[in-house]
This record gives sequence, C-alpha cells and structure tokens, in this order.
Amino acid sequence: HSPQKLAWFWLLVLKEWLSHKQKTVPAALQRETEFLLLLEELEKDVPFVVLKELYEAFEDSHLLHRKQRDGSVQKFGVEVMSTLQKMLLQAPRKLQSILELLQRDPVEC
Repeated sequence: HSPQKLAWFWLLVLKEWLSHKQKTVPAALQRETEFLLLLEELEKDVPFVVLKELYEAFEDSHLLHRKQRDGSVQKFGVEVMSTLQKMLLQAPRKLQSILELLQRDPVEC
C-alpha cells in the first residue's frame, strides 16, 4: 500500500471514530491532509521546489499562524506556472483539485 492510501485510510478511520462521538474532523485538518496527499501523488512528475512553493501558498492562504494576512495575492514563480500549464494538458483534474484547495476559505488556527 502507498503512503497516500494509508494516510487516506486513517483519515477515514478518524472520521468514523469521531462520528460515533458526534464530532467531526476539523476542516483545516481534512483540507491539509487532502492537499498533502495530492502533492505526494504529484511527487514523481513535479520538481520538489514546485511542490514546496505550492505548499507554502497553501499555508499562506489557510494556516494563518496567528497572524493576519495582508490581503496580497499569491504569485507563483516561473517553474510553478510552467508546471501548472503542463498539468492543464496532462492532468486537468489534479490541477482543478489543487486550485480548489488553494482557493478555499482560510481557517484560523
């Protein structure tokens, strides 16, 4: 089994366990897990520096680290933009998932 499948399995187990206690998995945890799994899935085709920049953008927009964002828009480097353009042709669903996760409303810590 791959690490992605194992992580997803444990997220589902956690959701099930919490549902018995009438609780839910925190949205921020679920969102970050989904994003990390997606990045891990891209690992073999996408350079590490691109994955790192995407994760930093995710952190900036979702994990506020107890500080206020200044409202600025995330700007990606040339390598990230080139990778996203390739994904548009080769893996449009994965690209759509990345963009949706990057656009979701931030959750305060």
